[in-house]
Amino acid sequence: MINLKSANFMGDGMGALLLLMIIFSGRRNRKGRDFTQKMFFRCVGFTGIECLIDIMSYAVDGASFAGARTLNDLSNTFLAIGLTLLCYLWTVYVRHKTGITEKEGLDRTEKRLLLPVAAVAVIYIVNLFTPIVFIINEQNQYTRSGWGFIAAMIVDSVFLLGSSFHGAAAMRNSRNYQFFPVFYFEIFTFSGVVLQMLFYGLSLIYSFSAIALVGVYFEIQKEYSYVDPLSGAYNRQYMNVYLYALCREYQESESKRMNTTLACLLLDVDGFKKINDTYGHLAGDQAIQDIGGILRASAPEKAVCARYGGDEFVMILEVKDIHELDEVTERIQTRRRALNATGVNPYQLHFSIGRTEYNPEEDTPDILLKRLDNLMYIEKRKRHAKRDAMEAGQKKDS
Repeated sequence: MINLKSANFMGDGMGALLLLMIIFSGRRNRKGRDFTQKMFFRCVGFTGIECLIDIMSYAVDGASFAGARTLNDLSNTFLAIGLTLLCYLWTVYVRHKTGITEKEGLDRTEKRLLLPVAAVAVIYIVNLFTPIVFIINEQNQYTRSGWGFIAAMIVDSVFLLGSSFHGAAAMRNSRNYQFFPVFYFEIFTFSGVVLQMLFYGLSLIYSFSAIALVGVYFEIQKEYSYVDPLSGAYNRQYMNVYLYALCREYQESESKRMNTTLACLLLDVDGFKKINDTYGHLAGDQAIQDIGGILRASAPEKAVCARYGGDEFVMILEVKDIHELDEVTERIQTRRRALNATGVNPYQLHFSIGRTEYNPEEDTPDILLKRLDNLMYIEKRKRHAKRDAMEAGQKKDS
């Protein structure tokens, strides 16, 4: 029969191994990581270290060799401070991943959140001299003692609950769907904390955290497979999956047809080839990034923005009033004009936008997209004709 210590060894060892696989899997993209990605891998690496130190703490607990007591003291001190620091790193990651802050580095709030981490560190350092958290007895065995343990657990729980609350709020108010599983880490780690408090001798925090990070990693990989890396909008593969599923819902649900209308916008950049030819492909890439940002900022809640191909983008949305399309189109054009007015780019962006609604009785997704494409080109020809007429009038006047 496996005893409790052996079970803890196995759990921590498995957690460390899983996290090592994540690090190995992501090693090729190390140089290209942004701050958010770096924070995730810091969480992964730090959790792996915690798993290994937890194994060491159980190995030296009760041991009698020279230095065993010191190792027991230091390992448990590091584990406790490390758990609070891990909860802090996760909070920072969630804030950046969900767009609460877009700064490339710690913002003011995140720097202030280091204060409770420092407070926990002080509590455990004091414990090395005065037992307010745990005691290492004469037999070199770890025993909880004092109010410090509860205080540290409260700080850790506040970090987890806070990141969960703010992350969920940011995702709910997001202008685009995301795959990021807000609650994975919080639920698993918080469960480990509670179980470890209730059942003395059981160590689940770090192995549970490792499992959570593996789940998050899988979801992130799914997101990468569906998101266009340049624009930040979804790619055509995801758009097709989402649109086909939504069309099927409208075909099968009368209540959905009665309450909302499925509509689509197709945006095309006028003169995009000229931007590439005149200013280079890096400028073209910047234009695609800007367009993705404009669309995501202009989209209603729960609308999906996707890069259809090249310089064409589709927005799929459900509206209660078809006139909402006018408002969305105007928001897009307003943000485009505001960007042009800044002069940050050497080019000016101009859009042609086609709009249509889905008819469940007559349309298939392919028919819908084809009609949308035709309407966009009609709009483009109108814009070109209007521009040519204005240029001809200016020449005549001169």
